Amino acid sequence: LVTLSRFPIALQRAVDLRPYLDDHGLVAAEPGMGRFHTVKALRTDLRIGEHVVSFYNTHIHAPVEPVLRRLTPNRLSRAHELRTAGLRALAADVASNPKPVFVAGDFNTTPAMGALRGLPERLVDAGPALGSLYPTSWERRLPWWRIDWVFTTAEVVVHRYRMVSPQTWSDHSGQEVVISLR
Repeated sequence: LVTLSRFPIALQRAVDLRPYLDDHGLVAAEPGMGRFHTVKALRTDLRIGEHVVSFYNTHIHAPVEPVLRRLTPNRLSRAHELRTAGLRALAADVASNPKPVFVAGDFNTTPAMGALRGLPERLVDAGPALGSLYPTSWERRLPWWRIDWVFTTAEVVVHRYRMVSPQTWSDHSGQEVVISLR
């Protein structure tokens, strides 16, 4: 999770999912992944003129993968718990944040899965700005799914939002978004 900005960074911190795990226990890391298994959102507050806007970069745990390597009820349950904890941690941070908010990234969830219902009501899907009745973002595997999202609060105006071809860099489309503050 990385934020590149030409604006000054007022705050940057990881949104740790461990306080939202049912057992509050440590999560076994995937080899070489560092803290990525417990941090599924990065919050970066940028000073833009006289305002500070919070940008969240997300990569929520997938509902099944990487447990497919050894599919057991225990691993499926743990994957669900990690996923739920990541979404709850993000929702709690946004709910307690009075600043204008922009949230974007890989949520690993489709509209049909219902996982986004736990996000704070003040977040609005930027999807209508895509100009597509059925936007998709997971191009190489299942090109009929949207699992990458952009949400904003009312203070953030989305002028343009489009999915960008990943070329060979990813199996997800990039998200190009032009915004301003009200």
